[in-house]
Amino acid sequence: PDANGPEDVSPWAGTLSSVMSLIMISAIFSFIASKLCASKVWIVWLIGAALAAIAAIMAAAAIVMAAKIMGEHGQALLGGLYIIGGVLALASAVMAYSGYNKLGTTQPAVEVMWLAAGAGVISMMGSMFAGK
Repeated sequence: PDANGPEDVSPWAGTLSSVMSLIMISAIFSFIASKLCASKVWIVWLIGAALAAIAAIMAAAAIVMAAKIMGEHGQALLGGLYIIGGVLALASAVMAYSGYNKLGTTQPAVEVMWLAAGAGVISMMGSMFAGK
């Protein structure tokens, strides 16, 4: 008998890994951008703004791909979780760009970090539900 481990052969398996990667990378980029966008040096701010824009585009692409998983493959739970993760990643990118700092502390990345962490946790939960 074949002793190899189980292999995910679902038609949406490749899309799921792409969505999770996009969300995770977007969250990381948002965190870095939040640090850069807090700078008073214009070139550093510009690099942070570009990084935040890339993070927002990646999050938006993840949302579209998650909606495709919901529509074409009937995976409402997975698609919904990844849409939530994508929205959190998109919100963290927008907050990073704007330099939003709700607490007024010297750590402008605090709220962005929580949103990015939430996006990562939701994405990891989605990966646990894959195939259900």
